[in-house]
Amino acid sequence: MAEAAPSPEVMKEEEEELKKDMLYYEDLLGQDRINDYVDQLTLNVRGIVNNTLTDWSQHKTITYVRHVLPKYCTILLKRNDLDLEDADAVVSFFEAIEELIVSYIPYDSSELLEVLGKLMHRNMPFFVKHGREYMRREEFMTTSDTAESYLNPNVVKWECSVYLLRLVVKFVELDGFAAILARLQATTPNKPSLVIMKLLVKPLWKAREYLSESVLKPFVIQLNQLVFPYILNMTDEELKSEDKKTTASIVSGMDALLRPYMRDQTGENIDRFNLALALKCFRSPYLEKRLQGLNDIKEIIGFVATKDEYPMAGARRMQGGVLGGNSHLYPSWIDPNFMVQWLKDNRIMDALFGESLHQELVKRAIDIPRFLAQQHELTIADLDLIWDASEGKHETIVHHIHTLMGELVSFLSLEELEHMFERIQKMPYSMYDKELLNMVRNFSIRAVQAQHQQHTAYQQQLQRLAPDEPAPPQKPRNWFGLQIFFDLMLDSEDRSLDITDQAQANMTDFIAWDLCFPERTLYIEKCVANIAAHQSVTRSLRLLLHIIGTYQATKKVKKAETKASIMEWLEKEHNIMELFFNDFVHYKEQASTRAQAIRATGAPEAQLNSTPLVGIIPHLLQVQERLNFLQNALAITGQSLTLPQIDILWKIVVIKALTREERDHALMWFDHARGGNNMHASLTEEGARHVFVAKFPELDPATQISRDALNIFDSLFRHVNWTSGALDLSPGPTLPPIVQSFDLVNLPYLWRIALEARDPTVGKQAITQVIRVYQNVAPHLRANVGTQRQEYVAKCMEQLASVQEATAASSSTRPSPSDALRLDRALALIKALLDEFETRRGGQRQKHGASARGQPMTITIQLVNGPKFPMELHSNETVGTVRAKIAAHWQIPVHMVRLITTGRELKADHETMSEIKVYNGHQIHATKRVPLKPDENHAEGNAAANANNNNNNNAVRATLMDTSDDDEHLQPSAILSQQVYFNQLFQLLNMEEAIGQKVWDLLMGLPTNKKMLDELTNLSNKPGDTNWDALLDPQSTFKLFYSLQIIDSLMQPPAEQAASPMTMSPALSAQQQQQQQHAADAANKTTEWCQRFLATGGVASLLKIVMTQDFSDPAKGSKRRTCLALLLKIINFFSVDIVLPTPPTPAPLPTPLPAPATAPVVTVVSSVQGPPPPPPPPPPPPPPAQNFNDLPRLHFRESGFPSTNFDAVAERLLEIMWCAAASPHVRHTLKITANPFGGHLSLRDDRPDAEDGEVTKQAMTHIVASALAHPAVLQKILTHPAMNTWLATVIIYCGERSVRREAARGIYQLCEPRHASSAGSHTFFLNQLLGFLQRVDAESRIRGNLDRSSPVDTTESLSSTADLYFELMDKLVAASCDGVAGGRPGNFAQLLTQVVGMIVAHPTIETRGTTDEDKVLIGQLNLTRTLVAKDPAFKLEAGATGRGGLVKEVFVTCLFEIPTAEDHGPYAPPKCKTRGARLAAFRLLTELCRGCEENFRELTDRLLEHHKPDDTRSQWHYLPAGYEKAGCGYAGMKNLGATCYMNSLMQQLFMLPSFRYLLFNPPTAPDATPESLGENLLYQLQVIFGYLQETEKKYFDTRDFCSAYKCDGQPTNPSVQMDVDEFFNMLFDRLETALKGTPQANLLKDFFGGTMVNQLISKQCEHVSEREEGFFTISIEVKGKKSISESLDLYVQGDMLEGDNKYFCGSCSAKVDALKRCCIKTLPDTLIIHNKRFEFDLELMKRIKLNDQFEFPTRLNMEPYTKEGLERSEAMQAAKDKGEAVPDLQPLHPSSYYDYELSGILVHTGTADSGHYYSFIKEREPKVQGMPRQWYQFNDTLVELFNTEDISKQCFGGTEPITQWDPALQKQVTRIHAKVYNAYMQFYDPVY
Repeated sequence: MAEAAPSPEVMKEEEEELKKDMLYYEDLLGQDRINDYVDQLTLNVRGIVNNTLTDWSQHKTITYVRHVLPKYCTILLKRNDLDLEDADAVVSFFEAIEELIVSYIPYDSSELLEVLGKLMHRNMPFFVKHGREYMRREEFMTTSDTAESYLNPNVVKWECSVYLLRLVVKFVELDGFAAILARLQATTPNKPSLVIMKLLVKPLWKAREYLSESVLKPFVIQLNQLVFPYILNMTDEELKSEDKKTTASIVSGMDALLRPYMRDQTGENIDRFNLALALKCFRSPYLEKRLQGLNDIKEIIGFVATKDEYPMAGARRMQGGVLGGNSHLYPSWIDPNFMVQWLKDNRIMDALFGESLHQELVKRAIDIPRFLAQQHELTIADLDLIWDASEGKHETIVHHIHTLMGELVSFLSLEELEHMFERIQKMPYSMYDKELLNMVRNFSIRAVQAQHQQHTAYQQQLQRLAPDEPAPPQKPRNWFGLQIFFDLMLDSEDRSLDITDQAQANMTDFIAWDLCFPERTLYIEKCVANIAAHQSVTRSLRLLLHIIGTYQATKKVKKAETKASIMEWLEKEHNIMELFFNDFVHYKEQASTRAQAIRATGAPEAQLNSTPLVGIIPHLLQVQERLNFLQNALAITGQSLTLPQIDILWKIVVIKALTREERDHALMWFDHARGGNNMHASLTEEGARHVFVAKFPELDPATQISRDALNIFDSLFRHVNWTSGALDLSPGPTLPPIVQSFDLVNLPYLWRIALEARDPTVGKQAITQVIRVYQNVAPHLRANVGTQRQEYVAKCMEQLASVQEATAASSSTRPSPSDALRLDRALALIKALLDEFETRRGGQRQKHGASARGQPMTITIQLVNGPKFPMELHSNETVGTVRAKIAAHWQIPVHMVRLITTGRELKADHETMSEIKVYNGHQIHATKRVPLKPDENHAEGNAAANANNNNNNNAVRATLMDTSDDDEHLQPSAILSQQVYFNQLFQLLNMEEAIGQKVWDLLMGLPTNKKMLDELTNLSNKPGDTNWDALLDPQSTFKLFYSLQIIDSLMQPPAEQAASPMTMSPALSAQQQQQQQHAADAANKTTEWCQRFLATGGVASLLKIVMTQDFSDPAKGSKRRTCLALLLKIINFFSVDIVLPTPPTPAPLPTPLPAPATAPVVTVVSSVQGPPPPPPPPPPPPPPAQNFNDLPRLHFRESGFPSTNFDAVAERLLEIMWCAAASPHVRHTLKITANPFGGHLSLRDDRPDAEDGEVTKQAMTHIVASALAHPAVLQKILTHPAMNTWLATVIIYCGERSVRREAARGIYQLCEPRHASSAGSHTFFLNQLLGFLQRVDAESRIRGNLDRSSPVDTTESLSSTADLYFELMDKLVAASCDGVAGGRPGNFAQLLTQVVGMIVAHPTIETRGTTDEDKVLIGQLNLTRTLVAKDPAFKLEAGATGRGGLVKEVFVTCLFEIPTAEDHGPYAPPKCKTRGARLAAFRLLTELCRGCEENFRELTDRLLEHHKPDDTRSQWHYLPAGYEKAGCGYAGMKNLGATCYMNSLMQQLFMLPSFRYLLFNPPTAPDATPESLGENLLYQLQVIFGYLQETEKKYFDTRDFCSAYKCDGQPTNPSVQMDVDEFFNMLFDRLETALKGTPQANLLKDFFGGTMVNQLISKQCEHVSEREEGFFTISIEVKGKKSISESLDLYVQGDMLEGDNKYFCGSCSAKVDALKRCCIKTLPDTLIIHNKRFEFDLELMKRIKLNDQFEFPTRLNMEPYTKEGLERSEAMQAAKDKGEAVPDLQPLHPSSYYDYELSGILVHTGTADSGHYYSFIKEREPKVQGMPRQWYQFNDTLVELFNTEDISKQCFGGTEPITQWDPALQKQVTRIHAKVYNAYMQFYDPVY
């Protein structure tokens, strides 16, 4: 009765017990005395053999035998330090083990068989160290009964261990070898595997040296009869699972065993076996085994073919260890003849290339036909077999066949080559591709060589013939592929440009080969015929030029033809030049017609360059090739173009150029045709002048001059004028030429380019070239420079005048586009002249007015190796000014000063401080240049040769650069300042705003108009004598502004008094006194002028303008607000004293230079003395917290104000400020439709800006001063009916902060307690502001509850504009609490309650990821803080829970509340997200707790709760901001180790909103439990999508999804990488199952499902078999394809079923030739394309990744790959082939059905074994409606914007240069590496 199996628990206990025993014995067996322990083990083994261990279960016994005993044996075999007693005990243990092994041989215990092999291994440490004494071996041989008969007699002499001999003898005695033979004889199902066979043979091989022949030979003979037949009789299924190395090890072992006894037959037997096994594998139905068999055959062939190369031919050689890993025996018996016959007998060629061919076999089959060819045994039938294998097959097989044939050609005879060429010639040209062309090339090279050898032999035979002996017949010569190459290179619609290019490359190579020289004339004639027939002209010209190039340049032997003679022959016999020009004209006519049709489709002009307009070669390339031929043809003959030819060519390629690039290339050709640099001159000097003078002006400068064309014009301009003597080019090509005559050829045309070119870059470059003409003039023209400047200016002003006249004639202020361009360029020409002159003068050009100087600033000059000192400047002063002042200090020339700042040298003297970004407080380093010294090492001869030329150039430059002696009136600025030009410029100011601004900028760069300056400076002392209406004309805002700038400058001391170069010299007292005297004189003059200005009614005129002119009217121009601000500033200068607080005294700078005397900053000069010198400009606006600090005191000076109607002026200024602030948005918000002041000022239609802030500042300054001086004015203001509206508009709703700030500061000045009337003002404005509080709060709540997804402009919303309102109210409340106007804190108890309620009810306005602060909430928090700070009783009232509850509200809701499932999204808690809001909240909490114990306790409790020790916040890495959703608004997914494949695909699916929303619909089961939902895949996917949609966290953790997504019943292992395409298919398969039975059962098919149809189209009947199948993705090839279109073409190409592979047509009951293909029947809504970038390499036997470049478009049309698309194109092609009219077949669907746009890319980076996935995705719905859809990168937890311009670089693959450090070269080197990051899947959406 069989033993019952123990329970699992018992088995586990037994295993644990054995493990403990094993650990115990392992330790014991490593000690010194082990015999007792070994004896115990021996007893255990014998007990197992004898079955006496009755207390051991079978499971324990097996475990002990297979796992424990082998471990003990290995330990003991490694011992080499035992004494004799221990060693004997170990051997006894080994003998017991042998008994056990023999008994276990039938059970295939591989562990025991491995031990047996070790027991027979003489090199084990135990046998190496123990029992090696000779005496012991001799004793053993004499004492043992069987040793002498079993062992080799010589073992006594050998140094081997007696213990090893004992074990060998023991194994024989146990009949161990017989047991091995018995095991090998077992039949199915107990047949041993090859691994077991190897282990069974191994002991016999190890012991063979020690056994006697009588014992060993019978076993070996029987083994030979068993092993080889056994292997060869294995079934294919059995052989499939066996390893090749195992078989090789067995064969190696058998060879070693058999050779001593079967020496003559062993080699043959082994070789025959290897061949038989290789053949068996080759015929296996499994591809892997077939490849193994093929490789074995190839390996044998390789050894046989090269056997003579080895020095030991025929000897048996082994590689690696026998019966070890990688062993192989070289075949020694097989010879080439046998191998050839074996290949034929077994029909290997038929198997490779016959019906059962496979592309992987064909790919590797070259060695076999090559071997046959080497042995001259490859027959024509074999060649036909190989060739026929490619017919009708897939292109991959065809390519392999063609490659194989190309490699065979070197072994083929001429007869075989001619036969194969006959087959090649039968192939239609439409079948040719690169591989076939390469094969034909290889065939032709070998065939021509073989034929040449035959021809040479024939000639030698002729020489040997007797004179009367007839010559044998000679076969006509064949040039094989030459004609094919010629035909294929010609234009044809049925072949690609790549094929024609490759064919032409082959053609040119062959025709240049000396063996093909006889055919040159023939193909010259063919090329000429093509040119005459206008067919494939570009190719023919290229080939013709190449053929001519094969001839000699000069005659080396008599009668030899040369290049020139060939060209002469062509001209004489064929009129080649006439043919060329005729064809060029013909081509351009045809190309123009085609181009018109393309343009009609709306295609851009640049597309014509790459479009074949005639033939298949792109248009631009055709033009380039023709011009290249012409240049080379002329160079060969040494001729030049005639003038008529120039005219023809110019008309063809320049005037009638179809694209800008064509024209530019033609012009460049004409430029290069002048010759030079060893180039032939195709244009004579006359021709070059003709092109420049007669032809260039034919081009329209507006449209036909590009940047390249202008460069060519400049080159010709320099050349022609140089040849005419008008220019001297000696300065070099990079420097301006020296003008020798102002009568320059084509200078008027250069002016036209500068004025009319539409390309702004061309216009700018042309202006530079015009200026360059006037830069360097020869000394003899120096007197005419001024005249040239006048003419220059006159030309520009003429252009301005003509534009002005044309615009006036059209009754418009806007000129036509062409006129506007001319006007703009004329102004640019004027400015360029001014800048050039200013640069030469060191930047000292005088400019208009104080405003032109910009803002005052002080910089620090650090003299290198010297002191530093301050320099006072203005922001618009130039670098040249600074350089000049420093040069004056050092008393050196200006050009010797170097200026350096922030690590860069300041070289451009005309650049201003603001342009070079030098601001107040900046530091500039100054140093002296080192004078250049002549090189003393120059040779004396060189110096003498260059001296004259250098001196001349230096003299010319010195003359030109020295402008110090220019007449003042001849300077450009002086010329432009002439009154006639000045009036003209002022008239231009009335044109449209953009033009007016440019003219204004020009005026600002000119000196102040002398006439206006004189009129305003020399005012009469008598009132009424000054015509202020003329001087201050309000009808022209620009002119008025200009006059005001003059007045502004006259009110102040001259700027040069403040920043004179003299002030930087080391101060001497006399100099200081002189400077102070100058400053005093200037101040007196200014004071005197101010008094005259006031006395003559200047201020009254300005006030009149303010009261009568509408500066809100846009018709007043762009400077109206700036003009108004300056006007008010001047009025305030005379009527308001401003006393600024005294600023802190700055620390003195080290060693300062004396500064000029300036007016005191805070001192107010009495009005009796006249207006004071103006104070320096105020500092920049303070930060918000200081908006009401340090306000100046304002005093109204009535002596400077010419009116007593103060309240009317104040009302007017209030109206001006309201109009400045009341934007359309504000008026709409306040429901205002008319001016509330009842005036006639225009309502603005745009937003206010900083200029309005300046207007408000000046207006408020006057109002405040007037109101404080006149109570009636203040009363008028306070009681004005529009004051409420004014306050709301200017303080609360205005979108420009500077307006709000200046208005609020003014109001606060009216309310300051230091004024007598402040109480009434304070009360009034505080009540008004408090009255707005409820409205502001209510409107902010409305804003907070708006639809958050709608695009709302927040720049004019209350959340952005209420800051100054709350700050002002806060200041007034604080003042009232301090007792102003009789106030006290208790008065505001109700206000406190109200504001606290507002804070509690306030909605969340701030969003994450932005810096837009909620000004309303901040204002409420700050107002509350002010109130509770003023009254301690308020703190408890406002903060305590149960009362105001602000401590909790602010702490929780405002600061630390987190989003929830019910409240999440951009507007999720907390309320305070920005720094400003949180700071306000923290400050309020601090104030609430200051001095209030109850609030402090509550806050402390909440803080302790918030920072619990067990909470996440206590961790050191706690960073809440690091876990927030990305600013772009999308969440990522956490990578759990290797789950990037999952994350990247999930994000692609999530970003399909329609799919996502519908996936949410399937409900979960009502009885679902948390456990069941955890296993529900659909539910977990819904969780992912829901989380990604709603979360505010940075990423989602997919652990639960991985648990639900099972693989083989187990949860997904997150550490195992998976192919994303495989995951996609598995996921969709499971989702389809999960969705069955729900309303969304077809969800996946609706979105991603398409239909593919597999077609079998008969070519011999009309029947078509179709089978449809659905698909979710289309997998396309990447290998060998450049783009997605090529892969899709291959996808639908199909294969022909022909020959034995014909298709059986059921309808015809016959086999027919048929096309088998797959195409698309219905397209999916979302098209997913999978790029097959991974493939299995059957040679490496592993997956590899293809990083080839593979392009895909952003727009994809799928119509060509659909069933209807293929049928339509085939019908059209069939009609074309028959010569019938092409039918107009329309697609079945509208074009939008087939059009897709790229919306997602899934990228893989890395290798096939390891890598990473991430996605680029385009939004289907923008986050904010109305905004453009963006691309984003989703890379696990990282989500960020992606620039689509990087798609090609990031996704196409290919190669890239990488710079790396090369340790060998010791430098950085650039190497080309494959891009391992490339697109793996593309997602396309329909184009709607």
